[in-house]
Amino acid sequence: MRVVADLGIDAHIVTPSLTYGVTRDLDVNLTLPILRTALDVDTRSQIPDPRLPSFALPAGSPIAGTQRIAASDSAAGVGDLLLRAKYLLLREHAVDVATLLGLSMPTGDPDNFQGTGTTRVQPALVLSRVFGDRFEPLLNVGVDINADDVSRSIVRWAVGTTAQLGPLTGVLVFLGPHELARQSDRIEPPFFFQIERNDQYDAAIGLRWRFADSGFVSANALVPLNEQGLRPDVIPTVEVEYAFSAPW
Repeated sequence: MRVVADLGIDAHIVTPSLTYGVTRDLDVNLTLPILRTALDVDTRSQIPDPRLPSFALPAGSPIAGTQRIAASDSAAGVGDLLLRAKYLLLREHAVDVATLLGLSMPTGDPDNFQGTGTTRVQPALVLSRVFGDRFEPLLNVGVDINADDVSRSIVRWAVGTTAQLGPLTGVLVFLGPHELARQSDRIEPPFFFQIERNDQYDAAIGLRWRFADSGFVSANALVPLNEQGLRPDVIPTVEVEYAFSAPW
């Protein structure tokens, strides 16, 4: 049998996020994505496989032929709730250094591609330096620790720079997640493939426009640089950010 499977997964995500500055060096953040996901599956099977003549069937065999099965479904809901705290360790030194600790709660439905189904602890180290009030190279290194199965944890990193020209800021960052172990959960039939350990590399390219003293609009494209795992062609994002001071 020869089976060709065509999978299409779409996710439209709106991510409200609120950050509160507790002190000059400490801020906390709450983020809860809202998603609409859709899955389209189209399989085409052919008996026997024409690439293997040794398995040819007699003319008129009742099991010979082709078959197509198609199905689709969609769902809407919230994703995983993310709580984060960031503390600035060094400011205006040779390198600015901050630590970040995140806690991801499994509030999304993994069966609808809206969450991981696991609790994750996310410590990270953030390094950056501003040159000439225009350029800011950066390096982020962190770990997504899977609290349900530590062997399924992921190392994450990002390296790149931003460049400011008036109200516009350009962004170019290379980033990637690296799984620490092979996937232990097999993908059940009718899917005829398995996902092994993935080392993924992406590039984030974007522009950020400052339209007010504390208002920003950003447009970004996340472009995969390799083909490990199930990857989209590109992930476009648009972000609106506004900061304000409390009246008290």
